[in-house]
Amino acid sequence: MKRITCISTKTKKLLISTFVVGSALLAGATMTAAQEIDSDALDNETSDLGDYPEPFIEEDELNSVIVVGEDVQNTDIESSMLIHESLKAAGNESEQNPIQENRYNHFGLINNDYSEDDLPDTVITENEYQGEDNVILIGGPEANVITADLAQENLTMVSEDYEEGQATIQLIPEVFNDEYHALVVAGETAEDTQIAAQVLTDYEDFEDEMIGSQQLIIDTEEEEVIGTDDPEEEINEDED
Repeated sequence: MKRITCISTKTKKLLISTFVVGSALLAGATMTAAQEIDSDALDNETSDLGDYPEPFIEEDELNSVIVVGEDVQNTDIESSMLIHESLKAAGNESEQNPIQENRYNHFGLINNDYSEDDLPDTVITENEYQGEDNVILIGGPEANVITADLAQENLTMVSEDYEEGQATIQLIPEVFNDEYHALVVAGETAEDTQIAAQVLTDYEDFEDEMIGSQQLIIDTEEEEVIGTDDPEEEINEDED
């Protein structure tokens, strides 16, 4: 299986950062991992999730590819198609985003049988990605070899850092060829990953958590953000 080797030389200059988790630390049940992030990338104009869906769309056009694993599961195909359709809708502000109208049956995508033949042109497998586009990675190191490469470079979580019932959305700026951004959408299981994809689809609802953060931790049972890597961010639990 071909492995991507075009990781930015800038990533060799790393800044250690640790997830700072709000209320989830009190609950004692979050994914926590020391992360190494390119310090130069922090100065990039699009250096946190608050800018999403940019740079993955630009001037109302898709400006990215979505990458799934070579041995992709049906659930990961669903996740990729959710994000694909969401970006298309975000690129056309004159259209109401139908994904947000019916989160559990987006375009009839959920609980259907799919194959790679159903993937749009902007959704490709890991062996097709050459580091020449912004990329949204579906799945963690066990599901996606490019995510595994980034984990090996200490740029995202290794498999052991994922916990049951949780998922992550992580922006890694300018990681490929000193130019292209990666967005990791991954969970302990494919079902957890799909919840992260749904959160990303509903990005406007999570604007407060995304601004200033490069990473979100998601409780996939409650479908809520329980932690970020932004030390200024405080996650408040809903009052009973």
